[in-house]
Amino acid sequence: MGDWGFLSSLLDKVQSHSTVVGKVWLSVLFIFRIMILGAGAEKVWGDEQSKMICNTKQPGCKNVCYDHAFPISHIRFWVLQIIFVSAPTLIYLGHVIHVINKENKLREYMKTHSSSKVPKYSDEKGHIKIKGNLLGNYMISIFFRIVLEVAFIVGQYYLYGFIMDPMIACSRAPCPFTVECYMSRPTEKTIFIIFMLVVSCVSVLLNVVEIFYLICCRSSRQKFKKTVPSSAIAIHPRSNGDIPSKNEKLGLHDASQSTMGDWEILSSLLDKVQSHSTVIGKIWMSVLFLFRIMVLGAGAENVWKDEQKHFTCNTKQPGCENVCYDWTFPISHIRFWVLQIIFVSTPTLIYLGHVLHVIHKEKKLREKNKLREQMSSPGSNHLVKLPKYTDDKGKVKIKGSLLGSYLTQLVFKIIIEGAFIVGQYYLYGFIMVPMFPCSMKPCPFTVECYMSRPTEKTIFIIFMLVVACVSLLLNFIEVFYLICTRVKCGSRAKSQKITVAEYPAGLPGNRWQNIDYALNQNKLNFELGSLGGNLDGAKEEKRLMSGQ
Repeated sequence: MGDWGFLSSLLDKVQSHSTVVGKVWLSVLFIFRIMILGAGAEKVWGDEQSKMICNTKQPGCKNVCYDHAFPISHIRFWVLQIIFVSAPTLIYLGHVIHVINKENKLREYMKTHSSSKVPKYSDEKGHIKIKGNLLGNYMISIFFRIVLEVAFIVGQYYLYGFIMDPMIACSRAPCPFTVECYMSRPTEKTIFIIFMLVVSCVSVLLNVVEIFYLICCRSSRQKFKKTVPSSAIAIHPRSNGDIPSKNEKLGLHDASQSTMGDWEILSSLLDKVQSHSTVIGKIWMSVLFLFRIMVLGAGAENVWKDEQKHFTCNTKQPGCENVCYDWTFPISHIRFWVLQIIFVSTPTLIYLGHVLHVIHKEKKLREKNKLREQMSSPGSNHLVKLPKYTDDKGKVKIKGSLLGSYLTQLVFKIIIEGAFIVGQYYLYGFIMVPMFPCSMKPCPFTVECYMSRPTEKTIFIIFMLVVACVSLLLNFIEVFYLICTRVKCGSRAKSQKITVAEYPAGLPGNRWQNIDYALNQNKLNFELGSLGGNLDGAKEEKRLMSGQ
């Protein structure tokens, strides 16, 4: 299918000039479309024509029937869909680059000439504001993305429908009669067809959400202009806080040199999560990449490479092997594990999106605080809202809503991991049986079908099961680790209120059970040197508490 590096590098530039929802759309485009297309779907359709079996030997009949059933392959259809849906975004990028170059020339002219015209959309560093003509262009690009996305969904429905039929009837010339042609892996193909359909619908939904998001931002900006003087807005154009830093970008360009079958896109994204994870979370990442993705690509994929080619049944009935293979393996182990890795990683990527949103939001807060300091008169006191989760370097503290988001993604990872383990058990079990009996139509009787390399495949099945269980265990440990850390921090904060000098003996009434207890406590504080006083203070306190 070739390299997606060129499109990746272009769309990577769009991130700096997109909204938060736009960045999510780009992630959906690359992770759930291009990656699934290369790592899973492409290999399912690799043998689509060679493995289509018709119950006739008439030369040319099979080719004509295949062309009638599939005027364009699903894979090529989805490739065209990705390119066409990305086209409006690339046109918007061209407009942005044109505006930046135009305003840079204006700045050069202003250095030597006086001009009343000032740059409107960008600053000296090339950071832009989505407003005016740019906002109109951005919304038009979203509108065309919605139209194209819906057009491809409707086109797919009229071309093939959303289910792959296992048998196709064909009566086109030169076929001597109405022949029956049997597709390979129809169930597995149906799974990927539905998956890509769902991703298309999610893409449409995100585009609609982004339009409403831009409208809401536009209305709130108008209200802001009414309350804040225009001079205050003109002094401080959009600064670095509005452009994702190296830690904030989703890192699509990191995958620009990777082929479709590589895991570089997911790897580059999950690598950014490590900076915002616990120690156990970093171990989970290592387990995911070292014992799952590496083993899947370097070992297991080659073992299952010949799975249908060497699936042999003791009959020559046309279509029997295809039907029996599809009945035994509705989805290949390899594709099942690919989906497992992506779905298990998804909650972590959503958490990453939350983290980047918090970093971006608190950078804006720092910019607003600087603006207020410059506008306020000397000596005036104003209440200032301080950043809660990050420091000046972008380091994140996992607490509050971020802690809740982190725990939620752990819970969902546990649920998804457990669901895939149970699903694998019900689909295939945990042992590859060397022989499968099959009595599906069009088999003339109950045939015996033999697998290739059943023992080797069993070894990898058990290995991947153990790794999944280790991943599940690590997630459980991390949940308890965070809960225990939270409880420990809470108890430490309570104890500090008693012992530190900021909280002396004047505590709430329920702390002191009686007068003697208060006296003994002050005596103990004196001995420990925490208050630095003497027993006279304790005696005075006893006299006051007794009402003398």
